[in-house]
Amino acid sequence: MSQRVSVSTRVAAAPAEAFALFTGEIGTWWAAGAVNGARWHGALHFEPGAGGRLLKSIGDQAFEIGRVQVWEPPARFVFECREQGDATGACTEVEVRFAAAEGATRVTLEHRGFETLPADHPARGGLAREALLRLWGQCWTERLEQAKACAERGRRGR
Repeated sequence: MSQRVSVSTRVAAAPAEAFALFTGEIGTWWAAGAVNGARWHGALHFEPGAGGRLLKSIGDQAFEIGRVQVWEPPARFVFECREQGDATGACTEVEVRFAAAEGATRVTLEHRGFETLPADHPARGGLAREALLRLWGQCWTERLEQAKACAERGRRGR
């Protein structure tokens, strides 16, 4: 049975603008909160296009923590997500879709594949299935709200 989390929000921006913000400004909105009490350290950025990397930089070191599988602006993109520095280990998959919705954009994020992770994998945090999915649902809800706030601040600043 597939273990997945799906969350969505509505952003006061066109799909192309929301896509550009989500992918191009991930380093701005991602680090705005904590996950399970742990603060995020480092900076993130995507290399655009299928095959591009999701890189986490800490100081002068960069680690690949994902690879773009699908890049279809402004409709969607899919990337694999893995533990920092583990280019060959188990990974999950994140799909983000952008759909026009009455003068705004519905951003829907689905994170799937938790069942492929070993029980001791850091992304599982030692949690049972239900607690794990609840934690990741909360994490992605908070991240999407930060992305939304970032997009809407940027629009007001124009």
